Amino acid sequence: MLHNFYHNNKVFNFTNNMKFFITQLLKQKISICFFIVLLAFTEGKAQINFIVAGGSCFNGTGNWSFDTPVGSRNSYVRSSTVFISWSIANNRWEIRNNSTLIFYNNFASIPNPPDQNTGTWVSANDCVLGALTGAWTQNFLFPTINIQGNSTNIINGATTTTSNNHTHFGGFAGTPIVRTYTILNPTTNPIILTGTAPNYVTITGGTDFTTITQPNSGLIVAGGSLTFQVQFSPTTNGFKNATINIPNDLSNYTFAISGTTTEKVRGNMITLNGSSQYISTNSPLTTATNNVTMEAWVNFQSATTGATCIFYNGDNFGNGYGLYLFGGTYQILQGGVQLLNTGVLPTLNTWTHLALTINGGIWTVYQDGIVILITSAGAPIAPTTNFRVGANSSGTSEFLNAQVDEVRFWNVVRTATQLRENMHLTLNGNEAGLTAYYQFNETSGNAIDVVGVNNATLQGGTPRVPSTLSVGGGVSKLVSVTNVTGGFVEINLTTTNMEIDFASSSANPNNSVVVTNITAENPFNNTN
Repeated sequence: MLHNFYHNNKVFNFTNNMKFFITQLLKQKISICFFIVLLAFTEGKAQINFIVAGGSCFNGTGNWSFDTPVGSRNSYVRSSTVFISWSIANNRWEIRNNSTLIFYNNFASIPNPPDQNTGTWVSANDCVLGALTGAWTQNFLFPTINIQGNSTNIINGATTTTSNNHTHFGGFAGTPIVRTYTILNPTTNPIILTGTAPNYVTITGGTDFTTITQPNSGLIVAGGSLTFQVQFSPTTNGFKNATINIPNDLSNYTFAISGTTTEKVRGNMITLNGSSQYISTNSPLTTATNNVTMEAWVNFQSATTGATCIFYNGDNFGNGYGLYLFGGTYQILQGGVQLLNTGVLPTLNTWTHLALTINGGIWTVYQDGIVILITSAGAPIAPTTNFRVGANSSGTSEFLNAQVDEVRFWNVVRTATQLRENMHLTLNGNEAGLTAYYQFNETSGNAIDVVGVNNATLQGGTPRVPSTLSVGGGVSKLVSVTNVTGGFVEINLTTTNMEIDFASSSANPNNSVVVTNITAENPFNNTN
């Protein structure tokens, strides 16, 4: 075991009890910090006294021993690094929350933590008396400042982001996105922000995020709070990330932030070979069993009579839902429940827009915005496992031979009109109810989820190639076309008028037509 003791930026190495040295320094009432480095797989464990009563220790009369347990305050630690320091704000010794710590208490009859003040500890755990058995508790947290976004806690040191606490900014659509964060002081003493005034909060790792307002003070009173704002305004497309740093006299609080921009021009698509390639996430895109919409553009390259997964959320063997091909026709699969057959075969070598909605037990399948099946089937079993395009939940069979682009997942039910008006348009990524959105325009690596953190892995060497799908930024409009015989209908799409001429009544659809003008890429229009 190695003991390092810091004083005036110098390192002192000790091998045994450090009580004398700490006591002498505490009499000078200075702040000290030391850490233990354990070679976990060779040394195994160390006995340490986690917390010594603040008053007695600060006066130099407390006992801090790394060799001899103090009464019932005996714990085993197995870790890579444990940082221990005196907290001026809380008037006590603390193991800092930037420790890499696995905690173990071997006294079943003594509350954990040993000082019985459970309000200052997280995930307390008692184990069997005198035995090295029981649960190991990782990521042990200790009193510090607390940061919230969207009224939701942000864990110190978090490297993953989510829209729930505003660490993920979502999709940038041309207007800067601003998020407000709150720094809370949950302690009974003031906390000092130690960054260089007035820039108490800094951002590292990216220029797409900037602080537009700083905390208005470097002092947070006991039980008080301060706020700051961060703006996301990228200048290039793709996934962006950075780290927010909030140094203070307790510890340096850091957390990751991220955001994305959507491509407004036709980019890449993925091609699946029907034998080994597919995409998958690490978890379901949602566990919801109602109010769901799944959609994608698919260009089928070959016919099939076996089971083929188009897209599926959950474990297709026992839960979840999605769209499959069985016997060559589109069918809804409710894992572990049933199949619902549309009776419709796909058209080969043609881009087809497919969508599945679940609305209060009513299941609807759309092909190019037109209903091909609507049926009552009840609720599915809540999804587990992951989300996939092109293979079963284990990635071993039911492969899809097709080109795929613009995969979208919603936690709302999209209407036929919404599907038709937006199928040829790229999304901003911040639309209401949008849960996940994959454009596949990256050049390498994961398929980025524009909305959040559900990035997908391209399995089996799935390639990206330039897309042939008619999609991009622009405008669309649904127009009712009735009682037109040998005439025309004029359509105004913001800045460009368009005429559709019906030469005869037989060509009159007597229905609605959606006209899409892809202004960001192509000079021509698409109708559906």
